[in-house]
Amino acid sequence: MDTVEIQGAYGYLIHTFLSPLTNHRTDKYRGSLENRARLLLKVVREVCANFSAEKPIFLRLSFPDCVEYLSNIPSFVIEEAVQVARWAKDAGLDIIHVVAVGHTPREKIPRFPDYLVHYAAQIRQDVPGLVVIAVRIINSGKQAQEIVESGKADLVAAASVFLKHPTFALDAGRELGVDVTYAPLHPCRYA
Repeated sequence: MDTVEIQGAYGYLIHTFLSPLTNHRTDKYRGSLENRARLLLKVVREVCANFSAEKPIFLRLSFPDCVEYLSNIPSFVIEEAVQVARWAKDAGLDIIHVVAVGHTPREKIPRFPDYLVHYAAQIRQDVPGLVVIAVRIINSGKQAQEIVESGKADLVAAASVFLKHPTFALDAGRELGVDVTYAPLHPCRYA
């Protein structure tokens, strides 16, 4: 493999440990942020110990929980995510992929272009040396280019835009004046 990405998002196991919204454990993995991040940091250290040091290790991290409007509900917030990113970098992480939440129907997720980019920018500013990927409602090459050139993120990821526009990469390249060509077709061995 050329890389490994640790899944700490979308309500999967690591995310449920990080968020006080879902972490109701009664052991050393509950309570303080340090305790809630304990599992993630163990995973990062183990992956680093068992993967090539020359190849990057990614972490996909969801925050905030988007339940801040519920004043009596604790949630995983940007300040905590920045600290988790610092600890993960110190444990050997190379790249963090900042994504949206996804573990409760009570969340209210804003939906507008670049709505997660300011979170990526905060981590990039506060955790020097950690490569940051921004994502969500990035629908054009110029939009992606502005995010990177302004220093809000090091990389931009696009996924859902491909559902609407399967030729997004080609279109974005052309929009930016890149001489884009289709990959050559190869006959399928099993056809």
